[in-house]
Amino acid sequence: MIVILNNKSNLSKDEFLNYQEELKKIKSPYEIVLCPTYLNIGLFNIDNISLGSQNVSCNSDGAYTGEISARSLKKIGVSYSLVGHSAIEGNQKQLYLKNLVHHKIYHYE
Repeated sequence: MIVILNNKSNLSKDEFLNYQEELKKIKSPYEIVLCPTYLNIGLFNIDNISLGSQNVSCNSDGAYTGEISARSLKKIGVSYSLVGHSAIEGNQKQLYLKNLVHHKIYHYE
């Protein structure tokens, strides 16, 4: 089982640093993934929890303002990403994006 902690758009820098200290105390038989805001993602420093992102672009690197590619996320240690959440409408689009992102994250070299 994987437990996802999604910070959504909560926690200032100082609040996030304090939150991390509390999370470091967690001992769980399950894999825990933290998805902080993009402003806090670079502050992530927890050994017992995996890093996730709150979204990932279906585009490769390029001129996509506001988008973050799977390649860029992987380079900073992200191993999971929330995909197909309520901001994306339609089952068809969700399925397409899930398959595309899965391919990009797990097959990127």
